[in-house]
Amino acid sequence: MHLTNEQIGQSIKEVRTEKNITQTQLAKFLGKSLRTVQSYESGESRIFFDTVCSIANFLGVTPSYLLGFEEPQIQLNSLSDVIAMLYELNKKNELHFDVKIQHERCDDGNFSASLTFRANDPDAVLNETLCFLLEGFVAERAWSEDYWHNPSRLKTWTKEEIARHGGTPLTDKPLYSADLSKYSLAELKAMTKEQLENLK
Repeated sequence: MHLTNEQIGQSIKEVRTEKNITQTQLAKFLGKSLRTVQSYESGESRIFFDTVCSIANFLGVTPSYLLGFEEPQIQLNSLSDVIAMLYELNKKNELHFDVKIQHERCDDGNFSASLTFRANDPDAVLNETLCFLLEGFVAERAWSEDYWHNPSRLKTWTKEEIARHGGTPLTDKPLYSADLSKYSLAELKAMTKEQLENLK
């Protein structure tokens, strides 16, 4: 859902009024003029995302709320939910990941598995964005868990990024209508993307 400047301004005004905060108080907090805050609320001026985050913080709501985005409610209650999430992620056209399985020693059962998103993958236009997000996530998680033991920092970062990317759509890859059962797995793996496209 994409809100117009007017709708975002109206959302800010409604929350501000509900919390008995004046435009002057909000302007002082932001370090901006009263006229600037009035132009935000009327929709005359575009509000940059960093300013939306500051306003949301001052008003005690999330940026997602002011921007009109529903925060996704992902339920991960069992391993089957994780499998379902991987399946859904694999269906997306704008993202691609490789799975790497590494056995450290053959006899002790100790091995690792990782997902790799390559930023320069030409067929996955959002991989680079996701790589930057993962880099940010790692840094925020380190600050939250290792340095200050403050889990609210990671939660705040997550909410801000959800709001920032709420309007970035993902689409499903096209389904193959061809009968792939006549090909072996090795044959399918050896095909180029163009050859696979021609099978549809």
